[in-house]
Formats: sequence, C-alpha cells, structure tokens
Amino acid sequence: MSLDDSPFADHLGTNYVPSDAEVAEIRSLLAGPEDDLASLDAEIEALERALMELREKREALKQPIDAHRALISPIRLLPLDILAEIFLACLPSKREALIDDSKAPLLLGRICRSWRAVAYSTPTLWSSIHIPWEYDCPPAILTRLEAIVEAWLRRSAACSLSVSLVVPYHAADIAADSKGHKLILQVLSVSGRLRHLGLAGDPEFIAINCLNSSISSADAFSVEPLQVSTLEHISLIARNVDPLALPINWSHLTRLRLECEGRQGMNGGLEGGLVLDAALDVLRRASNLVFCHLQRAEPNLLHRLPRLLPHIRTLTLTDVVLQRWISQLVAPNLCYLQIGSTSADAEDTGLSVVADVYYLAGNAFQELLQCLPSISHLRLTGDYYSLRRLDKAYIASLYAPYKLCPSLTHLKIYTADLSDGDVLELAEARIAMPTPLKRLEIDLSRSMEVDLIPELESFIAHGLRVDLSYQQRQWEFHPPHGLQHHIWEPMYYS
Repeated sequence: MSLDDSPFADHLGTNYVPSDAEVAEIRSLLAGPEDDLASLDAEIEALERALMELREKREALKQPIDAHRALISPIRLLPLDILAEIFLACLPSKREALIDDSKAPLLLGRICRSWRAVAYSTPTLWSSIHIPWEYDCPPAILTRLEAIVEAWLRRSAACSLSVSLVVPYHAADIAADSKGHKLILQVLSVSGRLRHLGLAGDPEFIAINCLNSSISSADAFSVEPLQVSTLEHISLIARNVDPLALPINWSHLTRLRLECEGRQGMNGGLEGGLVLDAALDVLRRASNLVFCHLQRAEPNLLHRLPRLLPHIRTLTLTDVVLQRWISQLVAPNLCYLQIGSTSADAEDTGLSVVADVYYLAGNAFQELLQCLPSISHLRLTGDYYSLRRLDKAYIASLYAPYKLCPSLTHLKIYTADLSDGDVLELAEARIAMPTPLKRLEIDLSRSMEVDLIPELESFIAHGLRVDLSYQQRQWEFHPPHGLQHHIWEPMYYS
C-alpha cells in the first residue's frame, strides 16, 4: 500500500497515540517505502561518488590551463608606465596611504617580483603616508615601524610629500627618551619636500620635538617642518595649542584644519581646547586659504573672523553654537558652507549650505540667509529630541513675505516638524520665485496623514521634483516601566 493512501493520514502531525495493533500495522505499512528509501540513498551516494571523481578530473585539467592562461593575461602585457598608473589609482584619494600590508602601496609589492620592481621604482606611489604612533607601542613594533617609514620615504625619492602623524597623548612624559623621537626625526629629514602635513596629538610633545632645541640631536632640527615654503596643507588636531606659536608660513597655506580635544577636568568635564582666538589671527594671515575647517570654536571669537576671505571655497564649523551669523564675512568664492557635523558633497554650481539647526540658535539662521543670497542648495537637519525644532516658525524666512534665498533651486529638510499645509505653502512660495525651486526633499518627523503628491501635481508639472518621506514611530509597551530596580530584581534569602 502506498503511504498516500495510509489509513493513518488523519493522525499525521498530531499527538495521537496508536494502539499496539496499530503500531504493528504502521510498521508493516513502512516496510516497503523504507526499502525504496534505502535504494534511493544508495543510488544518490553512487552518483555523488561519480560526481566527485568528475570534479577531481576537472580540477586536474583546469590547473595547468589556468597556469598557461596566466602567461597571456592582459595585465602581463601592459607597458610598465601603464601598470604604474594603475597602481597609483589604487591609492586612497581623500587621505594619506596607510602602513597596511593589505592595502596599496605595500600590497602591490607583495604580489610578484615584477610588480614589486614597478612599485618600488615609482616614487609617486610613496608620496603620502599616515604614521600612527601609539603611546604604549612595544619597542620591537616601534623599531619595525621606524624601518618601514624609512624605506617608504626613501622610495618617494624627490617627490612632494603628504604626511600625517599621530603623536601619542601624554607623550611629553617620554620626551627625554630619544628612542621615541625617531619618527619625528624621519619627518624632519624630509621637511623640505612636505606639501601636506597633518599633526594630531599632544601639542606639548609637538612643541618639545619640533620647536625647542633641547634634544641632543640638534642638527636634525635645523629645518623646521612647518616653515618650509612647499607646505600648502596643514591639519592640526591637538589640545591647548596656540597656532601662532608654530613656525608656519601662513601665507602659503591653501587648506587649514584646526580641531581640538579638551582635557578631562577634575570635575569630570572637558576643559580647555584649541585656542581659536589665535586661530582667527591665523586666518587673517592665511589670505590664500581655499579650505578651512574649525572645530569647537568659541562663538564670540568667530565674529572676529577676517572681513575678506577672497579665495575660500569651503568653510566648515563644527561643534559651534551660533546665536548670530558672522555678518561681516565676505567670501566671494565660497562654494560650500557646513555648520555642524552633517556633511554633503558640494555641487558643481552655486553655493551649497549644509546646516544642523542645533548649531543655529536665535536669529542665526535668518541672518545666514540674508547674508548669503547666492545659496542654491540648502540642506537642513533637525533632531526629533532637540529644543530647536525644524518647524515653520524656524524656516519662516523661506516663506512669503520674506522669500530669502532668491537663487535657491534645491532644498532638503530632514526631521522636519511641518504640517501638510506647511509643506504645500512652502512649495507654492518657492515655485513662484524668479528662480523656481527644482527639487524639494523633506523627511517629516511623523507618519503620513494625507498623500500630498496629488495636491503637488501642479508644481510637479512646472518642473518641481518632490520627495516626501515619513518617520514611522511605533509606540512600544514596557511591562516593567515605573518599577524600581530593587523591586523587580530577584531576591535570595539565606
């Protein structure tokens, strides 16, 4: 009998307990099908053995084929100069190359002898390096790191260099240990070729090693690395440092990044930070800056920025809460302004502004729009839990009768607290401008109430691209809410 016609079909998958007679009947019923199953298993096993044998034969044939194909692979036939260009394309474009065997350029020297020869004879492949120096680095590892840096810089030949160096915090405590200074000395030895220099760490140690003459190897400090005329980019991440104390030719700089970390104070909070009062004087001297990034600046100091920054194209201010905008700022070539940590790509045309409203308090937002009428791309980011909500009152300057930003073509608002009517009114106000809005993207901090797209069809027909998204906030039930920890925690008695 086939199991398809089993008299026990109604009991399958249940908790039914068969009687002794039914158990015997079930065993008799399974005898034939179990023999068939064993036969199928044996057949499958035989087929799998045959398949394994075929795979082994295939692999034995494939290996010599692949080896011969490798001899005629296109990469082997490339001229060496083309191969070198491919190697250069493997380097990171937005940071210095890492001392990492799994990444270019070190990886390229580990593939084969011919690739290693090309890599080691291409100086531009070694023209950037990030040197991480940790405070607790074991001596053997530090010695190995110094050897790698020495070979790296030697391979760069006479190329201009981009170097970033992380100096360990509290490194001033080991300033008397000359062994710990070799990495600094290696950078100093190529200071005449530096084009970009990034320093991060304890400025007390940087000062001891770069500015003072207290180190026994005095000859090594005859050229100060920050003062060479080839240096165009500087990134300084440090604690309590006065930029003006550094021997930098500010007028040569085109890119400047100043960040600070405060020290942990006795009360548990952060104390100190980058002395940006002096940094503002730096900006006055660095008249050729194209890129400037300031972090954790004091707002009252920002209002002492130089009146004219003729070449500046990118200005970013992070961790700075502004009550007023820097009204005296004149930057005719500014293409990208960032306020807060949220970033975006600069557009090809016009002025792009990316702002977190947490950092624009008081009248700062309206004043910013008034001072920068050329804004073409505006991106605003809010926070659902922030005291400053991205509601109609906050962005009233974009509505009638103000209608600021006459050149605005792209508007993105994230975590917006706007009603459906506010969205429609905003679209109507901006589409009626002499330069009509081309794209409106709004992320609303609520769930959808009405589908607005049909009501926006008339604006869409005039070329407006609309993208509305909603945040679905689901309320969750928490059974222990309100209980003190000691009430519901299990208790044990002796």
